[in-house]
Amino acid sequence: MSRDAVTNAVTAGKFLWMTLFFFCAVVVLVVLGMWQLERLAWKRDLITLVEQRQKLDVISFSELRGSGDLSDHDYRRVSLEGVFINEHSFFLSPRIYNKQSGSHVVTPLRLPDDAIVLVNRGWVPQKFPLDSAAHIQHATMVAIIRKPSRKGVFTPDNNPSNEEWYWLDLEEISGQIGSPVLPVVLERSHSMDSPVFPIGDQTVISLPNNHFQYALTWFGLALVFSICFSIYFIKNRR
Repeated sequence: MSRDAVTNAVTAGKFLWMTLFFFCAVVVLVVLGMWQLERLAWKRDLITLVEQRQKLDVISFSELRGSGDLSDHDYRRVSLEGVFINEHSFFLSPRIYNKQSGSHVVTPLRLPDDAIVLVNRGWVPQKFPLDSAAHIQHATMVAIIRKPSRKGVFTPDNNPSNEEWYWLDLEEISGQIGSPVLPVVLERSHSMDSPVFPIGDQTVISLPNNHFQYALTWFGLALVFSICFSIYFIKNRR
């Protein structure tokens, strides 16, 4: 094979690999952009749902329990009363409030029918004594129903033996308590007659929605890669 033939074969191979690279890159970027548009629609629906449920009147938690799956009532405000099982209180860490690091105090609440539900009582600063945060026994409150968040990719594993909790594993918590808990968490609202700590109202109601900007970023990068390939293609055809 002549030197020119070898050179042409190498050039053709290089052109083929560059074409595959640009094609795959553009496809991946477009797919990411489409995924962000799907997330945009999902977030808009979620924001609408939250706004609608926040406008509803407070309903009795016991009444809501009899109307179907509790997880279908995410972000609904409820009223309830019960007895805190303070000996099973724990810190959920780390949690940020007003740019300060601290923890959420979570305590099982025994309801009048003996069912148990976890209550997020609110935020306390670091090194705040758990006994001081969880000393009230009988409670009447307004709270917001939340579905427990799943363990994130970078969330550490819980270590109950060292009282280290990073996410709400209801099955593991039930084992620690010795009784099953309801499949939701109640996030307590803060009232004027409540003690300073824990600070309630930790539910995130104002949800950010930046997915359109993210979609534009991915589509913009796909356009840049397409332009770069066009320039490369034109230069290598000469």
